[in-house]
Amino acid sequence: MLNLELECIPGWRYCNVRPGEKAPYPNNWQQRPMALQDVESANVGLLLGPVSHGTCALDFDGTSAWTWFMDTIGCDLPPTATWTSGKQDRCQMAFKVPPTYWLWIRTHKITHTRSEAIAEGEGFEFRWAGAQSVMPPSTLRDGRCYEWIRSPGEVGVADLPDAVLAYWLEHANPDVPATPPRDLSSLTDSDVWDIESLLMVMQQKYTVLDYDTWRTTAWATAHHIGPAAAGVLMHQYWPERERGEYQRLYRTYNAERSPKIGSVRHILGEAAAGDIALARAQLEIDSVNARIKKWQ
Repeated sequence: MLNLELECIPGWRYCNVRPGEKAPYPNNWQQRPMALQDVESANVGLLLGPVSHGTCALDFDGTSAWTWFMDTIGCDLPPTATWTSGKQDRCQMAFKVPPTYWLWIRTHKITHTRSEAIAEGEGFEFRWAGAQSVMPPSTLRDGRCYEWIRSPGEVGVADLPDAVLAYWLEHANPDVPATPPRDLSSLTDSDVWDIESLLMVMQQKYTVLDYDTWRTTAWATAHHIGPAAAGVLMHQYWPERERGEYQRLYRTYNAERSPKIGSVRHILGEAAAGDIALARAQLEIDSVNARIKKWQ
């Protein structure tokens, strides 16, 4: 019964959601991103954050949330995938966050305060990693169905406007650096494949990393592609066990003393050399297929 509109965004990942509810399952749903065809539940939730290629959701919960947004941030929002549970003036909108900022934002909710003029029982939320949003055509107990206001097939997913991102960064994370680190868009495919092929094989060998191995792997990845891109890739293979752990780790990163790719190869051992070559070949094939699909 899953809405074919969701297949329009191949980078999205999902979780099971209990029928008629908003609650995802099983308990470790955040560490089990699923392709759409693997969802077994009647309802479906979209995982937000890096795992869905940097998709965030702006959640407008009531009339005063819209008023607050326009009075505080005051920018027009471009057409993007938008859905609602059917209640008046309530919807969520999907946007893409640039990889540079994936490590520096977190879910942030604006609720009732006198200064922010949000009415009691209403609110606005920047939704990110660790959260999921129930998607159409899921249903609620009272019979309402989630519906598209603007579907992904119609408008896709727009980039998050700079004004919204700036407010989010300022209020949700005061530790964001003045000059953000290098991001994935500045890297070549080869740069990313070099380290991602190692991470793929590492994940097959170690589904859970002890702290020293995790730190060495994370810092070696940062040495090759920069801390921001490293955080993105590491999060894909080993999601955060607690909020902000990659941010804290890279806060103490020192490029001069950092382990290098050779350290990761040493952990894997020489026997893994063939597996690494196969992993890189698969990444190259996936990249070519993605380009072909985009051109079609």
